[in-house]
Amino acid sequence: MVSVKDLGSSPQWMFLSQVHAYIISALRKDMPSMFGKEGKKKDLIKNLGQIYDQLQREHQISPGDFPELKKMQELLVHHDFTKFHPLKPRLLEVVDKMLAEDIARLMAMIPHDEVHIVTEPLVKGLRLHLTIIV
Repeated sequence: MVSVKDLGSSPQWMFLSQVHAYIISALRKDMPSMFGKEGKKKDLIKNLGQIYDQLQREHQISPGDFPELKKMQELLVHHDFTKFHPLKPRLLEVVDKMLAEDIARLMAMIPHDEVHIVTEPLVKGLRLHLTIIV
């Protein structure tokens, strides 16, 4: 059985999967087929921030939706980019459709008694001070 919480986090998980697919596809696409693979891999990892910028422009992705740059660079060192699978636009279309239509339809089918809406704060008597640094 899928909980409301699981269903609610599914769109975020699907969207992050799309972002990762775009990153992996860009890295694979820029790899040479024969010579200089290791040097190009190092260059791509070093310039991953530029790849993020390019993908943000091409696919209208917010900068906050990308994995942390340093962590991604550390993880990519251990992978062979030429073994990454090519991007399958049809699969991304299916995910887009699910995000736009199917998840909303499923959420509407959940009985209202399973959805708990909190109308009063869970913590009382707590003062919260926020400092905004500009």
